[in-house]
Amino acid sequence: MNVQSKYPTTPDEFLRWNEGREGKRDLVDGEVVDMMVRVSRFHAVVTANLLTALRSSLPQPELVMAADFGVRTETSVRYPDVVVD
Repeated sequence: MNVQSKYPTTPDEFLRWNEGREGKRDLVDGEVVDMMVRVSRFHAVVTANLLTALRSSLPQPELVMAADFGVRTETSVRYPDVVVD
């Protein structure tokens, strides 16, 4: 018998469920969405260009960075490529 585990629907459930799992995924309005694991060279170039453009056009001390961490909202957890704080 194949038993399918329940996918998480809240940010807290998702963060516990996702910890230590292979691959990348976001929680979008209560639904788990698989993301690309290997990004293309073009994606990397676009991300780098966006970082450069944002850093040069935003007033200081805005913090613009590439991200490898989750950003939590009321209903979602996203792992963005670029964060402005």
